[in-house]
Amino acid sequence: VLIAGVTGSGKTTTQKSFIELNPNAVFSAIYTVEDPVEYPIKHAHQIPIQRDLSNPTESARMYAETIAALVRADPDIVMLGEIRDRYSASAAQQLTETGHMGLGTVHAHLLSGIVPRLVNPEIGMNREVLTAPNMRNLLVYQALVPLLCSHCAHDTEEAQELFPDVAELIRHIHALGLDASHFRWKRLGGCEHCGERGTVGQTVVAEMLIPDEDWLRPIRESRDADAVEVYRSRSDRDLTSSNMDGKTVFEHTLLKAYRGHVDARQCSRFDNFNRYVNRFKRMA
Repeated sequence: VLIAGVTGSGKTTTQKSFIELNPNAVFSAIYTVEDPVEYPIKHAHQIPIQRDLSNPTESARMYAETIAALVRADPDIVMLGEIRDRYSASAAQQLTETGHMGLGTVHAHLLSGIVPRLVNPEIGMNREVLTAPNMRNLLVYQALVPLLCSHCAHDTEEAQELFPDVAELIRHIHALGLDASHFRWKRLGGCEHCGERGTVGQTVVAEMLIPDEDWLRPIRESRDADAVEVYRSRSDRDLTSSNMDGKTVFEHTLLKAYRGHVDARQCSRFDNFNRYVNRFKRMA
């Protein structure tokens, strides 16, 4: 299971929650191999590894010995932390090839960036390994966006009068066939309920994929753009639907904006509204 995202997108927190909220965790053998250990995880035996960048041979030996010992112990779940070099990539490969569940994170932008990141020279995995049967069971790209304060967020009518960029976005929202009155917008200066921030915490937006042969085939043949089309073909094209099959992180953010949970301007972190509207019309 690979979770991708930029720094600070909550990847390790998702892994921690996956382990701690697993109803079978108390009966399972769960280990983590981390460099460094970020924070305690209930039900897990956490193994710190301190890599020596000046001594690659010793770093490789530490990883190899740790993973070999874990495989002999027959763990149920092993969380590897970040896969960022050949040592952690080799550990992930060894775990999955011996039939164990591994959890890992990788720095990548969007779901479509995961494989290119893993096969680049820094990490050095190859496509044949990555597309082997049952090598990957779930791919996730996630990001965090601010939640609007329900007490002070502007409705659309107010926001159009106050913010020129909102008026521009409303035209795009109408072009997508969405009712703009559903949206809410951040109030500058907030209120007493949100500490004058206009937002209260963060929420996850994500792209998720269970790889199958239709998606793996173009990946195996280095046709990454075709794999994106396979992923997108699973979408129901309903921007108000909770069905996340084939949806992009832009569309997940737009869905949460439509429900009044986040400011639609957050969508622009993931795609350009004008470009997205043009693509959406072509798909329709």
